[in-house]
Formats: sequence, C-alpha cells, structure tokens
Amino acid sequence: MEESASKKKSIDLKLILSVIGILTPIIGFILLTKDFKEKIIEQPKKLSGIWTIKFTVKTAKYRPYIGETYEYEVYVTQDEFNIKGNGEQTLYNGEAATSHFQFEIPDVSTRKELKIPYVLKAHRTTQGIMTLQIDKKNSTHLTGQFNSAIADMSGDVEIQIK
Repeated sequence: MEESASKKKSIDLKLILSVIGILTPIIGFILLTKDFKEKIIEQPKKLSGIWTIKFTVKTAKYRPYIGETYEYEVYVTQDEFNIKGNGEQTLYNGEAATSHFQFEIPDVSTRKELKIPYVLKAHRTTQGIMTLQIDKKNSTHLTGQFNSAIADMSGDVEIQIK
C-alpha cells in the first residue's frame, strides 16, 4: 500500500513539475511581451490645445530680422499621432501685432518625431518647419528650432500648450 501511495506522490510531483515547466515560459513570454509593448510601442503624445508659439530669429539673409520675435496663437487638434492647426499672429516684438497673419499646421504625423511643417500667410504665403522636443518636466512646454523660407530665417521656437 505504501509503495503505491509513494508511486502516486511521485507521479503527482512529476505532473506538477511538468505543468510548471510548460507554464513558466508561457507566462514569461506574456510578461515580456507586455513590457516590450509598453516600452517600444509609443503612445501618442498629448499635443492638442491652444499653442502659443514664439519664434526668436537668430539668423536671416535680411539682417534687420535678426533678434525679432513673432508670436502666434494656434488651435491644434489631434487624432492619434496626427495633428493639425490654424491660428494667427498675436504679437510682434512683444507688442500687439498690427497684422494678424494666418498660421497653419497641415495634417502631420508625430509618431516618429516632432518635425512640424507650417504655412504662414502673410504678404505672401511661405513655409517653414519646426523641430521640437517636449520638456521632460513639463509636457505642455516644447522647445526647438525653426527654419523659414522668409529671408532664410532660422532661430529658436518655444511653445506653450494650454
């Protein structure tokens, strides 16, 4: 009797060890896959809202532009990784803008990087691009560089999202 009980315990132990042996890699794979997805598959950045965009000109072919600042208020909407927006110039060199030039962000993907094209409808329509980074401590604050077709201007850009 004791021998058959001992054999039964041995079989039960082998069965339990077999089940554990099968389940361990499956559970490990599930946990690794979940961790992999969270780290590798990026979630959309929250970028919708009212953007206050400030350009500070650092270089330009037309020297009087150097040092000037331009501010725009742009209403940005977001669908997953894509953003687009429309707005207008609000300030010029820190004072109320007399011309409210139209500022447009065409539908653009932000999945890989924050390289945002824009169209400025001033005396003539021109294009530019903003290359941005999100502040690690404040996700509603973006900084970077801009390039514009107007007199080959470039400089710093700062964005506050409300």
